[in-house]
Amino acid sequence: MPLSRRLLLPLVFVSGMASLGIEFGASRLLAPYFGTSLYVWGVLIGLILVYLSAGYVIGGRLADRYPQADLLYQIIHQGHARTQIARYCGLLIGKQV
Repeated sequence: MPLSRRLLLPLVFVSGMASLGIEFGASRLLAPYFGTSLYVWGVLIGLILVYLSAGYVIGGRLADRYPQADLLYQIIHQGHARTQIARYCGLLIGKQV
């Protein structure tokens, strides 16, 4: 198996687990303000599925145009950085309220 494929499979697995973790974290951030009802979970899951679908479409188009592994790794790194920024902003907002 080529090196790029051996790196791609764990990357896909870890990014899927990370998106699930972000979903659970978002529910914990929203719980004090909106509760944990079925409607809150439904909206949260629906929005995450919409964002994942948009990412799949955009990522698929980019992969067709520029099929280099470096681009994939840069996009994953940017997503990680933005997730950490959102996490710290959520912590700051939670402390002020």
